Amino acid sequence: MYNSITFNSKNLLTEFGVYISGQGTFGAPDREYTYYDVPARDGSVLGIGSKLNNIQVSYKAGIVSNFSANMQALRSFLLSTIGYARLTDTYHTGEYRMALYENSFSPSVISTNNAGEFTLTFNCMPQRFLTSGESVQSYTASGTLSNPTHFDAKPLIHVYGYGNFTISATGYGGVQVEIANPSVTDFYIDCETMNIYSGSTNLASYVAFKKSGTSQYGVDAPVLRPGSNSITKSSSSITKLEITPRWWEV
Repeated sequence: MYNSITFNSKNLLTEFGVYISGQGTFGAPDREYTYYDVPARDGSVLGIGSKLNNIQVSYKAGIVSNFSANMQALRSFLLSTIGYARLTDTYHTGEYRMALYENSFSPSVISTNNAGEFTLTFNCMPQRFLTSGESVQSYTASGTLSNPTHFDAKPLIHVYGYGNFTISATGYGGVQVEIANPSVTDFYIDCETMNIYSGSTNLASYVAFKKSGTSQYGVDAPVLRPGSNSITKSSSSITKLEITPRWWEV
């Protein structure tokens, strides 16, 4: 049985006859640090704000039937897909990457031009998103949500109602979300992009983020820390929270 890729909703095996090897897909991204040298001090001072870089994920691939037509269709599909799209393969079930295809490739043609081998390389965001993180968790009262990974997750929160709620974790503190306008009762908070919206309407001016237990406003949207997170719904006028956690590993 051939292994396969699905990219931007198309299975490359069924659509273009592309089978793959997954040997180049087990790497991890590198972390970017900033270092500062201090005169007369040994070593370097580590800067704040390190990030994970994109990773190149390569598949050894081949087409063994209807090569010319399939290769032309494959090239057209890959290079007409602009920006990041969802990438999965049959070697890593239960996860996906956000990837873009930006390279040309030249196949090594064999068997009197009826088959060929080549490498497909995708420029991927560093996260391996878990499909389990796409399951919506619903809260009509306060509760907890456990992050099974090693990394902070930036959820999508669907809010029904208005008022205050807090997401916090032991040892990290928390973020209180305040919805001041009672006419805003069904909207989304995207903690990754910091967008607050209902349909195409931007509702950022109606929502504030405050460091829990302080008067400090203007902090980032809440995240789900590794381990247990408390979801505290302090206003009865918020009837329900639906949280898509977006778990990820590297």
